[in-house]
This record gives sequence, C-alpha cells and structure tokens, in this order.
Amino acid sequence: MDTILDERKAIIKAILQEARYFPNSYCPHLFDIITSDEQEQHFILTRLGWENGVHEYSVLFHIELKLDGTIWVHENKTDVPIEQYLMEKGIPYEAIKAAMF
Repeated sequence: MDTILDERKAIIKAILQEARYFPNSYCPHLFDIITSDEQEQHFILTRLGWENGVHEYSVLFHIELKLDGTIWVHENKTDVPIEQYLMEKGIPYEAIKAAMF
C-alpha cells in the first residue's frame, strides 16, 4: 500500500505544481504556494498577495490522501477539472471523492 500512496502523493504534488499560475509578469504581487503536511497527507494550493491594492488570500485546492488510497478533494475554487486530471494520471474514478459538497 505504501507504493500506491507514494505514487498518488507524487501525482497530487505534480498536479498542484502544474496548477500554479502566479507569480507572473502580469501580477507580480500574487503568489501561489503549495503547502503539504506529509504526515497527515494534506496538500493545499493557496493564492496570496496584493492585487490592485486589495489583499487576496484564498485556498484554491485542498486535497487529502487517505491511508486506504482514496483521494478526497476538500476544495476546488478553480475551473481546473482536478478529478479528470487525477484520472488521466492513472487514479481510478472510485478512488476520488468530492468532499466539498
């Protein structure tokens, strides 16, 4: 099971890395930060910074990898079809749970 968990952890991290958008030349004061709790298996993509004089802070993705290998999507505040990306990377549909509804 550790092999499956390690593979799925790597897939989650890669997808979050691909989803990072900021900083860029258009908005140099916004940052997308990936935070992971390796022990509890939580992976979070947060956007923070300043845009047009307004402080922005939001959790874009919060994904949890359970010990049984299921992946729980707690938050998705984007139009990125994270579940589809997980399946394209080899995660079975049955292992992906939408926990935000």
